[in-house]
Amino acid sequence: MKKYKQVGAICNVVENPDAMDANYLRTVALIIKKRKARRQLLLWTLFNELNMPRELWVHPLCQYRDSEGELETIWQRILIDEDKFFDYLRMSFHQFYILLHHLTPIIEKDGPSSRKPISAQNRLALTLR
Repeated sequence: MKKYKQVGAICNVVENPDAMDANYLRTVALIIKKRKARRQLLLWTLFNELNMPRELWVHPLCQYRDSEGELETIWQRILIDEDKFFDYLRMSFHQFYILLHHLTPIIEKDGPSSRKPISAQNRLALTLR
């Protein structure tokens, strides 16, 4: 009597029911090996694409983030009015600065001298927004 056991898209015909487990395990191992090889090839391709020389360090849209970004243009106005600050970030000044004090060591980034990283204050405000 023949037994059939399906593994993914592969269907095995097993003559001997006692040998079914060994054949099943071989088939599963073969499928995993093929998937692993495909995954490694994909990762290698992505790695090579990511390591290509970049044309731009900062996209032209982001070059003026420090002077024309959303937080930079709105932040000074929001700091004047506590109600607007609460509407914008859903917390008070005091709560925001306590949270910022605790999270700054975690979210602050050190960047190369050619590029200025986003400040911890801006990171937190954008996250809460």
